[in-house]
Amino acid sequence: MKKNFINFILTMTTIAVVVLLVTLGDRIKSKQAEVIVLCAILLLVSVLYHAYKQHYSDKRESFFVPKINGIGFSVNPNTFEGKIIWYVVFLVVIIFLLVTIFT
Repeated sequence: MKKNFINFILTMTTIAVVVLLVTLGDRIKSKQAEVIVLCAILLLVSVLYHAYKQHYSDKRESFFVPKINGIGFSVNPNTFEGKIIWYVVFLVVIIFLLVTIFT
């Protein structure tokens, strides 16, 4: 039940972001579009981090885990190295967002 709810939230968030970007893409200026895209990416990274953290809480030893949706692997946020990688990705997106806002 909990895994299905997480999958539902991830899917609906992704669909909402895509619909928002498609509908607003032509109506807003390029800098505003960049800020919206970076905020959407920041939202998705944080949602994915928490989803993977809860979904794979029992697999603390494996660095790579299967993706929740789709084919492939992702980094397990329950390991020390995985937390560092997820935080670095989060910080890079924040830095891009701040650079976009203040330039």
